[in-house]
Amino acid sequence: MLQTLNRQLLQALARHLCLLALAASALQGVSQNRSFTKNTEFVRYLTENKEFTDAEAALSGINERFLNATERDSLNFLKGKVYYKDRRFDSSCVYLRRVLPGSPNFTEAGYYSMLDRALLYQPETANCYLDSMQADSDRTHAQLRSFEKASLALLMRDFKTFEQIAPGFSYDYFQVADEQHSLVQLHDALKKEKKKYPAVAGILSGLIPGAGKIYAGQPGQGIAAFVMVGIFAGATAEVYKHSGRRDTEFILMASVFSIFYTGNILGSIYGVKTHKIRHADEVNKVILYNMRIPMGRVFGGM
Repeated sequence: MLQTLNRQLLQALARHLCLLALAASALQGVSQNRSFTKNTEFVRYLTENKEFTDAEAALSGINERFLNATERDSLNFLKGKVYYKDRRFDSSCVYLRRVLPGSPNFTEAGYYSMLDRALLYQPETANCYLDSMQADSDRTHAQLRSFEKASLALLMRDFKTFEQIAPGFSYDYFQVADEQHSLVQLHDALKKEKKKYPAVAGILSGLIPGAGKIYAGQPGQGIAAFVMVGIFAGATAEVYKHSGRRDTEFILMASVFSIFYTGNILGSIYGVKTHKIRHADEVNKVILYNMRIPMGRVFGGM
């Protein structure tokens, strides 16, 4: 009988402990939900002041266990925007892609995850993200979408696609009008550019030292190459005239001349290649910078 009584007491105690644990958990959840708004406001403050490390630490301290679906969406969106501001585009994209359809932040998250991929120089993936987004009936958003699509096409140097999209620019919405004009002008400039070929630069420098450098858009280096090769060519000819081809001094001068002459050709070839890469990178930076501006106007800051 005593054992039975002890067992009942233990069972009752266990039930009370469970109830107390549930009550404590519920109170903690209420407290967590009340503090969520304050925490996110604090994170926004830190982010606007570029204190990204502290902002990320504050976000990691939020217990997701007690958040509802809307709050989880808001948390993922906020994490994505903080990482975006911190230029950690890969992490930003991961969290922004977790924002669910129906969330008030879904459209903005979609655009910024697209921009993350573009900034990572993955325009094809960025374009897929944009295509997967449902078309918005808002006219400003429609113009923004067309602008971003055209920008991605220009990043990929897909002039045909760009020329299919650009006629749809209305230039009526201040949020995007200036950048639409700039993008069309950039497209026209790229179309008018004359292509330069490394082989042509090499042949020109073989015929006239330094000519390939001038062709590559480096006139100063071209003139310098012409002078240096000319000096060594003249010196080599002078030694040959007085000493003959078997003289040690002639062999030495001829070797130095050959090095400068060959370097002049190879340098011209390399110059065209590096100029193309550098110019393409500069153009891409302009496109990417302009892609950000209308999004900031349409969606605002944090």
